[in-house]
Formats: sequence, C-alpha cells, structure tokens
Amino acid sequence: MKPRHTVLPFLIASTLAVNGCTGILGIDSDPQVVTQSVSSCQGTVYVRIASDFSGTATDIAIPYFFGIYDYLRTLNDNGGLRGCKVDIQVGDNKYTPGDTEKVVQSWRASDAHWKDVNTVFLFGTGPTTAVGPELEREKKLIIPGSYAGSLASPDPIDKSVTYTRVNDSFQEAQFNDAKTSSGWPYVFFPATDYATAIRVAIKAAFSIQPGRMAFAHEVSNICAYCTDPLAAGASFIPSITGMSLGRDLIIPQTSSEADTDTILRNTAAYFDAEIKHFISANTASWTYDPVSWVWSGNSVFASAILARGVSIAQNTIDASPEVRKILEANPTKKWKLRVMANNWGIGETASATCGPGCNNDLFYGLFPVPRYGDIQNATEMVQLIAVHDNYAAKDNALPPEAPITMVPRSTERRKPESFRDVRYVQGFAAAVLWEKAMNLALDAGHRNPTGEDLKNALETFRLVDMGGLTAGPISFSPKDHRPQSNASIYKLDSSGQLAFVDKLSISLVNEWLGY
Repeated sequence: MKPRHTVLPFLIASTLAVNGCTGILGIDSDPQVVTQSVSSCQGTVYVRIASDFSGTATDIAIPYFFGIYDYLRTLNDNGGLRGCKVDIQVGDNKYTPGDTEKVVQSWRASDAHWKDVNTVFLFGTGPTTAVGPELEREKKLIIPGSYAGSLASPDPIDKSVTYTRVNDSFQEAQFNDAKTSSGWPYVFFPATDYATAIRVAIKAAFSIQPGRMAFAHEVSNICAYCTDPLAAGASFIPSITGMSLGRDLIIPQTSSEADTDTILRNTAAYFDAEIKHFISANTASWTYDPVSWVWSGNSVFASAILARGVSIAQNTIDASPEVRKILEANPTKKWKLRVMANNWGIGETASATCGPGCNNDLFYGLFPVPRYGDIQNATEMVQLIAVHDNYAAKDNALPPEAPITMVPRSTERRKPESFRDVRYVQGFAAAVLWEKAMNLALDAGHRNPTGEDLKNALETFRLVDMGGLTAGPISFSPKDHRPQSNASIYKLDSSGQLAFVDKLSISLVNEWLGY
C-alpha cells in the first residue's frame, strides 16, 4: 500500500479531525498542513538506524524499529520518496552507549556513503548522548527513540532545580539537581518530551485521585533515561494541591525476565515500610497520607512487573487489621494504590505480563501517541495497520538479514500479530516526521536534502498535523525543540485491554526547557 503522505498528506480528513479536538488540546489556531508540491528528489537518500536487538530494551526497541523500517520500506516499494530510493542500513546498539559508538564508528570507517547520510535514527538516551555530539558536528539529523527533556533544547542549558525529597526515614529535605545540556540543535522527535510528560502524568493522576506519588526508577548510572524526568516531576508536584511526593522506589527497569524477583522483592519491601510508617504515624491521629500513586518508566516488562507487585501490596494493605482500624476511624480517607507509567512503561503486552491484578483500576499510562489500532483517535491508523500487515507477511516469508531480530528473545519469524503495539506507532510516527521534513526541504528547492536542510525545515513546523499519530500537532522553533505538550491517558480495563481515559495538555513554560 502506498503511504498517503507521499501523495496527499492528511489533507481534509486530518484537518477536520484535529480542528474537532481544539477545545480539548487548547489549540488556538488551525494546524499547519505540510502539503506536497511537484518538487522531485534526485539521487539516493541515505539513512541509518541503530536500535536494540539483543540488549536490555528489546521489548520496546524492536517494535519501535519496525515502525520506522516498515514505513521506509513502503516508500521504496512505491517509487521512493518523490523519486529517491531510501538507502537503509541497520546496526544493533544493544541499548548501550559503547555499542552505539561501535556501530556509528563502523559506518564512519567503512560506509562509502556515510558523508551523504542525512539522518540517523537512534534508540536510547544514553546511546544518543554518546554519539550525538560527533553526529551533530557532521550536521546529521538525529531522530532518537528517546524523548529526554535535555535533548529538546537546541542551546546549552545549565540550571539548578530545587525541590523537596523524602528519604527512606520519611524525612523531607531540600535537594538541588543540576540540569545541564550541551544543546542539541540537530535532535528532533515527534512525541511529548519526558519532562513535560511527567508533569502531564501528575496532572492526570490528580484528575483520577489526588494523593502521594512515588517515583519508581533505576539509578542514573545504569539508566540515564530512567531518571531524566524526575527533577521535573518532583519540582512540579507541589504546584498541584492534593498531590505530594513519596520516597523513591529503586527497581531494575529492563526487559530482562531475570529481574522479575528483584522488582517484586523491592516493591514488597517498599510497601512493607510504607504500611509500618502509616500505622505508626496515624494510630493516634491522621498525620501521614501514604503513597497511593507509583510513577514508572522505561520498559513495559519492568513496569508491568512493578504493577504486579503493587497489586500484591494492595492485598497486603487490605488484609492488615491495623490499617483497616485506622481507615475506619477516618472515614473520609482510603488507601487505593495505582500505577501511572510513562509512554515506554505501558503497552499492549502489559496485561499478559502483569496478570489480572493489574486490570480495571490499577494500571494507567501516558501515551503521546495512540495505542495500536485506535482508529477513533487517529485518522492515519488505518494506513499504519495496512503497512504493518503487509510487511508482517513479507517478513514471515523472508526475514530481513541480521542484525534485525524478528521477535524479542527469539529467532522466530515475524508473525502477523507481532509488533501490533504502541511502540510500533511511535516508530511509525518518527518516520512520518522524517518524511514531512524531507518534503518540506524538497519544496524549498533542495533536490537531495542534507541534515542541515532537514533541521531548517523542521524548525519551521507550526502545529503540523500528524493525522492523530501523536497526541497533538507538533511545532518546533530554532530555540525550542519540544514538539508538543499533549498526552492521552489509557488504562488496563477489566478485560486487560488498553482503554482510552482522557486527553490532557499542559503549557510549555520557557523555564522548563531542557528538563
């Protein structure tokens, strides 16, 4: 199936769809529709993709990769991008900075067309920051599978963020977090950045049930992405009356099943301490609101196991006679646990991993893109499904060459149902963003756009319609690469399916740029 983006990108239907949402998203003007002129492309366009096929984030990285890969292959199968074939090479970055450097250095040393590569798709915050500076010196566009707030600032930043933290002894103390960035003028992504997203998540949690929120995360030297938005969330919570911050919960946030016991053990120990403190603090009079929300990120697997642990903790809370006695003495109070995952921490596989304890009113998540198959909120979802199913059949018959892995932790062929999840939508949206930039650069007279041409084109985006593939239209400027500030909230319903709950947005405050 030929992508409509190459013929008539989103014109009437998408415009009407987004205009219908203006009241929800707070959009004051019509979205810009990037139209296509007769300008053709000359030669071959070179892109490179470094993703995780054998590391610790395969459950999210592989479907994300196929969203990009399928879209680019569709362009080629239908005559190329305005006549240009898209030359694609793929490397396994194993989700580590070191392996990403090896992949890029290999291309730099042996790829005869490296100087002509205009875009590198990467996966991971650490991998992006490791190879990004040199790629930017080469003026190559970077589209990362990371929405780190620091990557959204084109210019260097150096800020000190002060907020209150709660230590393991339940004592509050002021904490200063230095947020620095070298500036990323060639980095662009279509989804809400993590720092903006955690603020939206807190707002969403408040709308469901105000309470104390804990942040579950890995330590920063193991997972930079896992801690990137914490300063944004911790400093934002006091601005929402009824929300407060709890102790941090440290867990491994990977795709490894070997970490299951550690996640469950750490979660159980955390809530055992929470229950003990709740009883000691509230027996005489109510003085402590316990943690009722746990924010989590990174892999779907880790967050789903965390949610399983939270559901077990809820059973422990409900079975405690001491807790019950305190709650009966304070009839306006209740202790209901919920999880609010960021966009990489929840998806279509979450229910099977977590189990029935996560269904109905426990596991919520933030989505800067719609879930796979959500045709109600994405006009372009029908096209996405058609592209997915076309290449699922082709790859089942003839799998792509290594290093591409068809199924996480498996050598099986791609099945029709493989990668029918929100990660695929995120990758697909990244490829759509790239094509839109290419079309705009071609219309500006660049017959084979460079990374610099694409950067300049993207920085003119003003409320560009993505056909519902992002939670709102996207904009960039030379001083601000935060694409949007919208997110949809989904939850696992009573049958374990992702159900749409609400769509929220927040202002993009200038002071928040970069964290």
